[in-house]
Amino acid sequence: DGANLYVGFNVTDDDLSVDWQMTHTPAQCQVWNDDCTEVFIDGDFDQDNTESAAGSPVGDRDWREGQQPHFGTYENSFWDNNTNKLGTEWWAATTTHTAGYITEYKFAFAGIDTADGEAAFAAIVPGARFGFNLVLNDDDGGGAREDQLCWFGGDTANTLYKTQHDWAAAILMLARPLNLAGLGGDGQVTLDWDEVAGRVSQYHLYRSTVSGGGYMKIASVPAGMSDYLDVPTTNGQTFYYVVSAIDEYGNESALSNEAPVTPLGVPPQVHPLLANVTSQSLELTFNEPMGAGVLTPSHYTLSGPGRGSLHEQPDAVEWVSGNTYRLMWTSGSMTNGEPIAVTVGPGVKDLTGNSVDPAHNQAGGIGVPVQISGFRVE
Repeated sequence: DGANLYVGFNVTDDDLSVDWQMTHTPAQCQVWNDDCTEVFIDGDFDQDNTESAAGSPVGDRDWREGQQPHFGTYENSFWDNNTNKLGTEWWAATTTHTAGYITEYKFAFAGIDTADGEAAFAAIVPGARFGFNLVLNDDDGGGAREDQLCWFGGDTANTLYKTQHDWAAAILMLARPLNLAGLGGDGQVTLDWDEVAGRVSQYHLYRSTVSGGGYMKIASVPAGMSDYLDVPTTNGQTFYYVVSAIDEYGNESALSNEAPVTPLGVPPQVHPLLANVTSQSLELTFNEPMGAGVLTPSHYTLSGPGRGSLHEQPDAVEWVSGNTYRLMWTSGSMTNGEPIAVTVGPGVKDLTGNSVDPAHNQAGGIGVPVQISGFRVE
């Protein structure tokens, strides 16, 4: 689950014995001489199999046993002179059944040591490789165990703990990247995500034109980078992105959340041109084909002294031709010779969703009368 290593055994054995523990002290002494299971871990996979005279690993090698009767729950994760345990929680629980027994282990990755020697401790990190093996010890009574069977490497003639070069390599999987998000631009998409902790070598970027699958790899970026500029070139089409983390051995994490992004062209400056003003109507001609909201009267506001007795919002809006629309009032009239201004609200969009640029709202009015500055009669 990213935080813990879980190991389970289901042992078929019709002759179970714990005679060694029954006849030796202290309790649980040399449990490997009875029917039991063992888990071996080499935290940094350096295959250092040296041991001290006391039997405690000088390197970072570690092991755990679960046997009959059940081994219970123990705190901490690696041994200090075979007496004290350091690190974080782990447990092994054992149950019996009619033809054998089951043991279950849980190891916190935060307690798996990668530092040589008992005086130091350094927990394994995501993306790191560690040595791993499982052992079944078989005892039919009469003292020490009769045999030892290994999950990896076969029968080691009771020497598994000294032959780490035979251990399998396991890797703590990287977590998936989180919080992938994107921003669309003109024919391009900018992606950003949270960096993943651990031994990341690179990130893989994927893109699809449908949600939930069909992803195609589009790029890889090295560890330390958490953004990418994609150039799918197709404005107005939605693309669906995911990202994964790759460890030093080429293993890939689960995919991130999916981020839908639509690249759009640089928004055009949509602006209307005011013309054909009468006492109860005016026409606006836009420089872009218009879409949503253009026929909604409440999206327009008339102001200025030339508004006269007209309401601020028109009573109706109709299409004239091309990109030209007529705003109409059913009562009142404009004031001749006074200026007006028409403000087009953000609810009016062009076909690609761009609003009218407020800087281009046009002013005008019914024609200003001729100003007579003087005359002469002849």
